[in-house]
Amino acid sequence: MYDWADSAFATSILAAVLPVYFASLVPEGGVTLRWAGASLTTSASGLWAYSISSSLLVAALSAPILGALADFSRSKKKFLCVFTYTGAVFSSLLYFVQRGDWFLCLILFMAANIGFAGSMPFYNAFLPEAADGRQIDWVSGKGYAFGYLGGGLLLALHALVITYHEVFGIPDQALSIRLSLASVGNGPVGEPAPCHYFGHLVFFSGDYPVESGGRGKRTASGHGREERRLAEGGMKWSTS
Repeated sequence: MYDWADSAFATSILAAVLPVYFASLVPEGGVTLRWAGASLTTSASGLWAYSISSSLLVAALSAPILGALADFSRSKKKFLCVFTYTGAVFSSLLYFVQRGDWFLCLILFMAANIGFAGSMPFYNAFLPEAADGRQIDWVSGKGYAFGYLGGGLLLALHALVITYHEVFGIPDQALSIRLSLASVGNGPVGEPAPCHYFGHLVFFSGDYPVESGGRGKRTASGHGREERRLAEGGMKWSTS
């Protein structure tokens, strides 16, 4: 279900809806950025490329440090939820981006993308705990399948709402785009759903069974840690 939710961000915000909307916010002649006496004139596509590069660089540089911290404190699910909700909140705030607000759009998108990209190492670290060695490929493939399905369905819905906004009772196309962007964070398939939904389950609540002599754990920093837990009945409840 997490793949189902986060793929909505990948399809509607990263790939299809937001890039086009952002281009409409930037003046046709581009904008001039000035900093410390230097200036740079760039187009909407250039700004978009810089924003993606910058946000991914922040996520990449912070991942090893935060991953090690999550392993040390045994709290990778908390880091997962923090990044997930960061992406969700800033995705929802895109609703307030209107004509000419290209800088606000850029800031909100970069923050949302850091949340999206930053959540993935922690999410991936749960895979060996969700399936044993014989099922990892099957569970991972099923996650990808649900991701493509969820992201594709929401993108199709957004396309319908934006194209036929009057049928849905939305007076103008810009508002339909803003509502579509906000739905990625707020809707029933939005990013908060995984932590909220799985929070009621054993897996994300932090308690899950580890069989005696079972598999080692995959840590958020990417390193395996062999760990055997013995308890009466051959099973013990553990937290991560």
